[in-house]
Amino acid sequence: MMLIVIIQKLSYLEKQKEYKVAAEAFSQASSVYQPRGKYKDSDKLAYDNGKKYATLMAEAAYQEAKMLVKSASKRIDFRIVGKNYRQAANVYSYFGRYKDAASLSNTDKGEGVISVYCDAYE
Repeated sequence: MMLIVIIQKLSYLEKQKEYKVAAEAFSQASSVYQPRGKYKDSDKLAYDNGKKYATLMAEAAYQEAKMLVKSASKRIDFRIVGKNYRQAANVYSYFGRYKDAASLSNTDKGEGVISVYCDAYE
């Protein structure tokens, strides 16, 4: 009975778009119930909420990078853009690739590289 109340609270968190908290809570509920077998689809719900949270975080970083790249004119700007794309790719990496974030990260990071040359004979 108590587990049913917990699951109802977890469903409420999911509806409120508290995906990270819901994912952790579903995972915890699943491990608590494990000695008696699986409780319905709590593992799947934990995974789904984790993916929703990762998608929100990745999309926020991706959109930030897209916005910044429009006005980027200095190398530091491109490094920041590359960092945001890399963050989007890293946040979502457990679930696969997030759009083209990884390749854009490398492209913009490359534009932000500063090359320093020195003469070895001096």
